Amino acid sequence: MQTISTDRPSTAKARPFTTKKEFYAQFRKKSIAQELWLRFLKNKTAVMGLIIFCIIVAVAITAPWIANYETVVIKINIGERLQSPSMKHWFGTDELGRDILARIVHGAGRHHPGPGAQAHPRAQGELPDGHAHDHA
Repeated sequence: MQTISTDRPSTAKARPFTTKKEFYAQFRKKSIAQELWLRFLKNKTAVMGLIIFCIIVAVAITAPWIANYETVVIKINIGERLQSPSMKHWFGTDELGRDILARIVHGAGRHHPGPGAQAHPRAQGELPDGHAHDHA
């Protein structure tokens, strides 16, 4: 006849805590903001987007120190028109000899709404045939 053992298999023991702080830390809940931040950090694409966004904001804030608006960005210099990228003009120059990098840097700090951001013509009081609508 076989004897049945009543001993239970050994279970993994919990790690003993060395301080009260470690013990109570297991019961502390994380805030919603902290949980969202940790979830955000797991998404590599979102983190990369945040890094790029921060770089654009930093460049926009420091634009006046990177290139002078009056002498580099809007000044026409026909002698340097359509130059390829070089140490003097990292992105080259445009048709009027203006530095392209300086224009991009200063453009990052200005908001220019594009066609998608404009109101619909009917919301501006224009009829489908293209004529203005009198509200008087």
